[in-house]
Amino acid sequence: MNSPIDRKAVAYVLERDIDLILVEELEVSEEFRIWLASRVFEGPVYMSRYGAYHSEANNAGETDVLFVFDSKEGGRTAILIENKIDASAQADQGKRYRERGDLGKKAKQWDDYRTCLIAPRRYLSS
Repeated sequence: MNSPIDRKAVAYVLERDIDLILVEELEVSEEFRIWLASRVFEGPVYMSRYGAYHSEANNAGETDVLFVFDSKEGGRTAILIENKIDASAQADQGKRYRERGDLGKKAKQWDDYRTCLIAPRRYLSS
């Protein structure tokens, strides 16, 4: 048997692992919510948390992580997050994320939204 020092703490990471960490942090960390919303919207927009959800689906497909919050401008705002580790990009995936965002607006689930891709640099450069 290998000693604990010879083994890796984590053998591999799946996209679902990252999804669940994101949901957990969005649920418990005000600092993380503020940081993420300000990065995605390029400025301070976050006021209060509504919720974070994993694998939300509608007629336009599935969103890996959905973060919904009340914004400083007034109104409910969503960030639809696609998480990629090593899976290849899907055809029209960005377009389908925007369709899901638009469907959420039409259904009055949120007033504004942005889409967001979270991936390693090596993924983004490929």
